Amino acid sequence: MCVLRYINNDVTRYKTFVANRLSVIREGSNVNQWNYVSTKDNPADIASRGLNVDDPVQLDKWINGPDFLWRQSEGWPGFTLTHNMDHHEDNDPEVKKVAHAATVQEEASVIDKLVKRFSSWSKLKRITAWVLLFAQKARGLVIRRKKLREQMKSTGHTTTDIDNVVDIRMKESRVPGVSVNNLILPLGVIEDAEKSLYIHEQHQHFAEEIQVLLHIPEGHHGHLKKGSPLYKLNPIMVDGLVRVGGRLERAEMQFDAKHPIILPRNSPISSLILEETHRSVGHCGRSSMLAKLQQRYWIIGANQCIRKLLAVILCSIYSYWMLFEW
Repeated sequence: MCVLRYINNDVTRYKTFVANRLSVIREGSNVNQWNYVSTKDNPADIASRGLNVDDPVQLDKWINGPDFLWRQSEGWPGFTLTHNMDHHEDNDPEVKKVAHAATVQEEASVIDKLVKRFSSWSKLKRITAWVLLFAQKARGLVIRRKKLREQMKSTGHTTTDIDNVVDIRMKESRVPGVSVNNLILPLGVIEDAEKSLYIHEQHQHFAEEIQVLLHIPEGHHGHLKKGSPLYKLNPIMVDGLVRVGGRLERAEMQFDAKHPIILPRNSPISSLILEETHRSVGHCGRSSMLAKLQQRYWIIGANQCIRKLLAVILCSIYSYWMLFEW
């Protein structure tokens, strides 16, 4: 019955051995010509089960075959496949395993969109701060509106009346003359925006290491994989940021210099910070950039990144002077 199911199934893909023989069968015959012979009428089973020579019925079946073969084909017993032709058990060794691949397009976060849009580190921080400030204000308005609605529900007013009263009170609570143009970003909001950018980038590149650091005591980095880029830095978690550990805890240095923030090598934020650092040191060389950078950051492979940055800048300067010479 399994062979008949294979022959009648032209949808499922089989392994090479079965597929080649099915191809020969279908080329040399019609699928409708193949029928099922039950076990009691099949003389081929006698060869494997043995035959008693004193049994005339079995002996006649072995010599002459089943009785229905001596009749016209219209008198042959019919058969029906009870299983679906397209259905095969998962453990069928002759069926090829089909792997389904699906492409999932992840929606980029707000920070990802901001990073791709701006090419200046200072501008990126300010815009991110404005976004956080707006989100904070919007969240406060939503909470205030919710509280007003809950207070009005106890008065027995209709839903329409409650919405109207809430809208009026929300408009009355606005500060007149305040707009985005005359607002000044608080320093704390800018620092929060900067921290959110660091945390976002670290979670993008060091997600596995962060999960390990969150569940081990401070200063124990032995649980990190030796192939991890953070393994030799003895990383620690401070206020949600991954920083370099070490033995400088009692040194008379600023905290950021003792435990600089770890950033990945292939990161747009790291590139923006390197460019900002290059401008802050007056376009000096690699050593000056490293000294300035490591006062707050530890970028993986910073030496190579700075060399690459300086090579691009030198090419730009060379092209600029060549333009004037011509």
